[in-house]
Amino acid sequence: MEDADFYFKKVENLDKNLIKNLTTGKPSFVENSWQYEIPKFNRIIMVYINSFGEVQINLPDLFNDEFMKEIAKLIKKVYSVLKVSGYGIDEYDGDGDEYEMYPLGTKREQMSRIWSVNLFTQSEVQKYGRGKLLKAPCELIEEWEDDAIFMMIHKDRFSSKLEERQKLRKYLGEDNLPSNFQGKYLNGVYQ
Repeated sequence: MEDADFYFKKVENLDKNLIKNLTTGKPSFVENSWQYEIPKFNRIIMVYINSFGEVQINLPDLFNDEFMKEIAKLIKKVYSVLKVSGYGIDEYDGDGDEYEMYPLGTKREQMSRIWSVNLFTQSEVQKYGRGKLLKAPCELIEEWEDDAIFMMIHKDRFSSKLEERQKLRKYLGEDNLPSNFQGKYLNGVYQ
């Protein structure tokens, strides 16, 4: 199993101390990164501002229901400060050697908005419809205090099969993949 990541949409003029204050404050090995400790699992999570200006949470390869609950708490904690949407993916976001292929240089906004883990802000909930989001084909769906909705295709991991993501995308009306989508890579072969 590979590492996974959760990406929050870029926030202009973000005060990095807002993110640092949600963590231990101890720097991690990447610039603008800090450690967040989950003692129950003896894990340190890296929370940082990546080169795109997004707040990114890097997750280790320990996945189960209880660990994912702790990760959801961390995502909720960061969301409470940023108030922006986000998405989470496994490094390959698939089972085995399957992952979605986009050409080098593809910008984030050219990629699908819907992944294995999704966080919808109040305005996005209005766009898609609260009832529809709450009935999405996902194992975990949470409605947060400010009407944001957090969902995971699988409750115990950040990965999913392309077919599962496509099912969710179709359900949400987001199944029109970008023109630069190249298909999937499975077991060493482009599909």
